[in-house]
Amino acid sequence: AEAVAAVGRLGDEDAAMVLFELLGDDSELIQDSAMGALARMSPQRVTPLLLQALASPEVAVRIRAAETLGRLRQGATAPALIALSKDPRETVRRAAIKALGEIDAAGVPDLLRAALMDESSLVRLERLRCGHLDEAAQLFKKCHDLGVQREGVFAQLPWPVPEPRICHDYEQLALLEQRGKLGARGGEALQVLKPYYTQSRGPEQTFAPEGVAAAALRKALCDIHYCPDTPFTGAALGNNDYHAIEDQYAAENLVVIDNFLSPNALVELRRFSEEATVWKMYDPGGYVGALLINGFAPAVLLAIADELRRRMPRVIRDYPLLQAWGFKYDQRMRGIAMHADFAKVNVNFWVTPDAACADLSSGGMVIYNYPVPKSWTFADYNTNPEKLKAYLKVHDAKPQRVPYRENRCVMFDSSLIHVTDELHFKPGYENRRINVTLLFGRARGNE
Repeated sequence: AEAVAAVGRLGDEDAAMVLFELLGDDSELIQDSAMGALARMSPQRVTPLLLQALASPEVAVRIRAAETLGRLRQGATAPALIALSKDPRETVRRAAIKALGEIDAAGVPDLLRAALMDESSLVRLERLRCGHLDEAAQLFKKCHDLGVQREGVFAQLPWPVPEPRICHDYEQLALLEQRGKLGARGGEALQVLKPYYTQSRGPEQTFAPEGVAAAALRKALCDIHYCPDTPFTGAALGNNDYHAIEDQYAAENLVVIDNFLSPNALVELRRFSEEATVWKMYDPGGYVGALLINGFAPAVLLAIADELRRRMPRVIRDYPLLQAWGFKYDQRMRGIAMHADFAKVNVNFWVTPDAACADLSSGGMVIYNYPVPKSWTFADYNTNPEKLKAYLKVHDAKPQRVPYRENRCVMFDSSLIHVTDELHFKPGYENRRINVTLLFGRARGNE
């Protein structure tokens, strides 16, 4: 190992070639020494060799080359690492993903930034899977900030702007002002939205101003006006018999868990959902949404996912958390259409108080006891409700209706067809139905 370090200090092309060969040495100590020595050499000299090593038939060489490229932090290597993140060997994929997480996004060519942001989201999910919550939270925030810098939220804004989107954002900013949490720029956005809000005639209405007014409206709706970064400690889940819950899930592929979150976690997650202005997705069904990568990653949510993995190892197993989101519903509209998802396990729970629901016999979700075929594409099972209805009718599938309750979780096999139940929630921003979804593991192909 000392000899390897000495070769690295020579710094010339011959030294780089020797170190490159040692990445495939039988000794892990020698591999590590060679990797460290390469990382200390001139990036211009070693990068071509390392890129060549990514195609090596030796798994260990591919892994060490990826790790070394991560240390070099060269944005130009991102395309090769992104390609390597699709390697059939999981250990190689993880090494590539970790290396991508080390790259300074500012050094990545513009055309690759979106791809890097998507791949580096895998880094965050991997850190979360391993229980490194603080590191995962910092990485999620970094990715969200990168998305804002790239003006990704502008691309999500439908134009003309639907009236329900304006109503949500205006009412949220008004709540922040009432709670003394709205800054100067948020106050300006509130004034921009007010005329549109007062002109509202119903959810079918849209707005498409031109010129300066259009720019002001886009900015008011797309800027992040408030996003608390509140740490969370203590228990995230409620006091339940998780062994019995796992037994029920194993028998039925579906279980309902009341008092799902601890009181502190419920309050914190509801506060974040009400106040954080990260709700930049909009669906014509009448709900706004936010994903992990777009800012819906408070510390409390990461703690929930981590504790759930530890409390239910027979269900969650070693499945990574592949996606999480929050949806917030307009009381005047229908909610999510019939669909299925790609994951192994779907964890769906609600955080709005029971007092907001005008009919506690409904407002939750309906799940059918029949999964979608494995041969179906994502478009078939996630975006084609008419096809799903016909499929359920042919198989005489039976629905299970789960009424709405605050802090109720419905955990089920994600391939089961499900749909939002009828919504009867009282008017007012704080009465909007909020559901949170965690998707663990992939049950289907790379869709």
